[in-house]
Amino acid sequence: MIKAQNLIFEGEYYVPLDEKNLKESFEKIKNTLRNYLYVDGFVSQFGHFDIFGSSKFFTWRFHLVGEDIELPLNYKILKFFGNKEKIKNYQFQKWLQTRRLEIPFILELQIKVLKEGLGIIARSKPVSYIRLGQGSIRDTNINEQKYSYIESENCQFISDTMSAIHAREIKKPIAKSTQIKFGLSDGLRQLKLNELADLSDRAYSKINNNNIEDGLVDLRVILEKMLPELVKIIGINPEDQKIKSCLEILKSKGFIDTKMFNLIDGTLRNFLYSYLSDIPTHNREKNQLITERDANYIFHLFEHSLSYLLDKIQRRN
Repeated sequence: MIKAQNLIFEGEYYVPLDEKNLKESFEKIKNTLRNYLYVDGFVSQFGHFDIFGSSKFFTWRFHLVGEDIELPLNYKILKFFGNKEKIKNYQFQKWLQTRRLEIPFILELQIKVLKEGLGIIARSKPVSYIRLGQGSIRDTNINEQKYSYIESENCQFISDTMSAIHAREIKKPIAKSTQIKFGLSDGLRQLKLNELADLSDRAYSKINNNNIEDGLVDLRVILEKMLPELVKIIGINPEDQKIKSCLEILKSKGFIDTKMFNLIDGTLRNFLYSYLSDIPTHNREKNQLITERDANYIFHLFEHSLSYLLDKIQRRN
């Protein structure tokens, strides 16, 4: 599961200053940073500070500048009546949705004035950090491959920016938190079960695009196919491909103990499979009694249960 802290990247740097020309040296660094970042579309939000004043700690913030988006008719009417704040927010949100998740969006420089130079913690927050905080994307929108792009792009952005002012690297850029647990589809791909991984992604997408029943039917198909595949991975070709039989094989080979067998069997077979088997598949039978919240609860229970089994097998193989 991706958390906000996984999407903040930071490195530590030191910038020496010319002792004979401290003010000029510092102004040169400020101008170099402004000009370098301006080319990439960043503007300075906070930058009015004096290293010769009483405070020796500063935060300098840059952010990516948005572009004007064509307004729909109802917002053009709002603009006519002068509701600038609402229009500005609408345009920003629409523009943000057009940006790739890995693009750096905010650069924060925490600056400490030292005796002979500046200590800098450079922190990059990408578009994905902003959108995750707004709720316009979910953590499951960021799989392992996408996260690697986000990490690479932002760490390189920090390194390149600090190189522009000839900063010495003290600690290379990394994520503020590196503890991440990716979802079921990533675990399936690691075991080369790509077809089931794609089906898992489609199921989640359907559930969150109001195609709930079809998404839940996809989960049932995954449940039917995945357990036999896991048993094959440990070198056994199951004659009986039913859920309980496959779980019994995993128990007999020491992947799960009796208590966990009973819990997982109850969850997967007695509850989830039974529930998913009752989902209507014909349009005339479908109804809206199953809400998106209900379906997401089912999906996450399903995902956590199967991810547990995947983890057990990956640790032994």
